[in-house]
Amino acid sequence: MKILIDVTLTPEWCKALEKHGHEAVYWGHIGASDAPDEIILAYAATNGYVLFTNDLDFTTLLFRSKSSTPSVIQIRGGWLLPETAAPYLISALAQCKEQLEQGALLVLNED
Repeated sequence: MKILIDVTLTPEWCKALEKHGHEAVYWGHIGASDAPDEIILAYAATNGYVLFTNDLDFTTLLFRSKSSTPSVIQIRGGWLLPETAAPYLISALAQCKEQLEQGALLVLNED
C-alpha cells in the first residue's frame, strides 16, 4: 500500500511502514511543510496514496469534497510514535486493506 505521511507525524514512520512492505513517503520530503491541507489531500488522491495523519482537518476537507479518495488514517492520542503504535497500524492496514483501497476513514486510538 502507498502511504503519504503528514508532517504532523515523524518521518520515522516511513521506515516502520517500509519494513512491512508498504511504500511510504513523508510529505516534508516531497512538498512544503507549510502546504495547505487541500494541497496534501489532492496530492494523495492524485497519486494513489492513503494519507496518514493526526490532523482532524483532513476528514473535514474530505467530507466537504464529497470524494471517496484518498483514504485517510488518523492516529489519535498520545501514542504517535512508530515504536509504540506501528504494530497496531500494520495490523489495521492488513485488516482494512480492501476498504482503504476503495476509500475509507480509519481512526486508530489507544483504546
